Order: sequence, then structure tokens, then C-alpha cells
Amino acid sequence: MSSDDDELVRRAAQGDKDALESLLQQHLPSILAKLDIRPELRSLVDLEDVGQVTAMEAFGGISALKPPWTLGGFLAWLTTVAHNNLRDEIKHVTRARDLDPSKRVSAHSEEEGLDVLDEMLESTSTTPRRKAERAEKHRRLRERIDLLPDPERRAICKYYFEEKSIKEIAQEEGAKLGTTYARLARAYEALRVLLDGESGFSAT
Repeated sequence: MSSDDDELVRRAAQGDKDALESLLQQHLPSILAKLDIRPELRSLVDLEDVGQVTAMEAFGGISALKPPWTLGGFLAWLTTVAHNNLRDEIKHVTRARDLDPSKRVSAHSEEEGLDVLDEMLESTSTTPRRKAERAEKHRRLRERIDLLPDPERRAICKYYFEEKSIKEIAQEEGAKLGTTYARLARAYEALRVLLDGESGFSAT
């Protein structure tokens, strides 16, 4: 581990999203590959979902990483985040023994994709959504997606609307797996900012 690695962690912890994206690109795939999953659960646990949520939480929580900022400290923190997300995923699959398609992060159509993305952005309601309200929220969400930088926009659309895997997106984009996870996470953060304060959306 070099001083350059530690400097990258320092920059990421102080809000440099490019530095964090570089760290995720380099280290998230190997962390996911080392997660311990019992053999009987491997066919049920979706590591891409675990990786996606881990990248999102990294972008949202990296500021909690306190000095001294070292690569070892960052990797320990990211590994803990990934383990916690894996534990949550395992709790879900052991309860249901099969993932409920309505709760998965993938989708079969653009409408379903917008529903799932809406939920991922925490825009839930305590009352049933009316059809017109749902359509209007989807329209606004789609407009905001179109405002994203091209790499993030393509990643969101391919993952949610075309139901492509992280690996497939990375191959199509000529990008690394970690970069693709980071692009999705940056897209979520940007959408939260764009939607913050709008009626029906909670950007917490």
C-alpha cells in the first residue's frame, strides 16, 4: 500500500467523487468475490445487488471515514459495508427462499424499472399511489435521468430498463466492473439532488 493510495482515500473521504470512483473501481469487485456465502444460498443471493447497494452506501457514507485515512482503513470499512448488505440479502432470501420479483433491483420493462428506481430513491408513500400520480412521477424521473452525464445515464437505463447485468453493462461500455458500480452509485446521488424537494420524492 502506497502513500498515493492513502492520498486517494483522503481525497475520497473529503468529498472527491472521482477519487472514490477510482477506489471502487479497483477494490469493490475483489471484496465482493471474497464474501462468504453458504453453498445452499449462492443461487439465491444476487451479488450484483449487494455490490450496487454497497457502492451507493459508499458514496453516501464515505464522509464518516475518519483519519488517519489509509487504504487499509478504507478497505476494512468497505468490506464491513458489503458484509452488512450481504447479511441483509441473506436474511431476505432465507425468509422467502426466493427473491420476490417486485423487490429486486432489476426490471422487465421501463415502467417497472421506474417503479424500482423510484423505490431505490426512497420515494415511498404511506397511502396508495394513484395512477395519475405514478405516471407524473415517472415522467419527472425520466426527465431527470435524461439530464445525467452519458455514462451514468446509460448505466441506469441498461440496468433498470433493459435488465442487463453489471457485467454485461461493463462489457458493452468497455469499462471495469468497479467503474460500472460507481457510475450507478453516482447516478443515484445525482438523481437525489435533482429530485430533492420535489413533491412525492424524498431525497434522504
